[in-house]
Amino acid sequence: MNPPNQTATPTRILTVLLALDCVLITLHVATRATPLFDLDAEANVPTWVSSAKLLIIAGLALFNWDGERRDPALRHRWLWLGVALLFTAMSLDETASLHERAARALVAHGPARNLRATLLGGDSAKDSFAWVVLFAPLALAAIFFLVGFAWTRRQRLRRVAPFGLAGLACYVGAMVLEPAAVYFSPAMATWDAVARRRYQRFSTIEETLEIVGTTLLVFTVLTYSHSLRARQATAPPAP
Repeated sequence: MNPPNQTATPTRILTVLLALDCVLITLHVATRATPLFDLDAEANVPTWVSSAKLLIIAGLALFNWDGERRDPALRHRWLWLGVALLFTAMSLDETASLHERAARALVAHGPARNLRATLLGGDSAKDSFAWVVLFAPLALAAIFFLVGFAWTRRQRLRRVAPFGLAGLACYVGAMVLEPAAVYFSPAMATWDAVARRRYQRFSTIEETLEIVGTTLLVFTVLTYSHSLRARQATAPPAP
């Protein structure tokens, strides 16, 4: 068997993805968040890129699930299917904004209607921001699942574990920052230019954390896939 291709190493791919992230952030700032490049908007270029990166992680997880069949020493291989399902769902959510739509529906017509009066100051324009409270347990459960599964592969993830943990930390930071400029502000309809700029600053930092965090997770899973393929290429053939 030929050795794995070394031209597209994980480090080079990380460099390309970080450069792409910088381009998107620069376009967001330079164009003053026009709809096409607004990091906080839907159905635009940054959304498509983020969705694609999440789907790449899902595909790499499937590759790892299949590749680990040849290594009986690795337990809980089936958990890679959980990783693939999680990031496929995140990719779909990134494109369709399901968490925001669900929060809006739950606050407007569902059992979470009291959140508008208590948390959102009675402002219906803030309904979608209630997702942080409504779905925080689910998000934290997903993070603990990823950390727990990574612990079972700690020997092979030792070199890139800081990147993966940094990626998850970026996600947590984004969850904290997204509502920070909204929950304690007056009704959005009354925002003046200063309030809008304040929200835009928070939004830019939050979205930057999210896209960089996704890139770091791509690098982490890709590095694992690359090392798995390299081990398979150099392993002696089965008798």
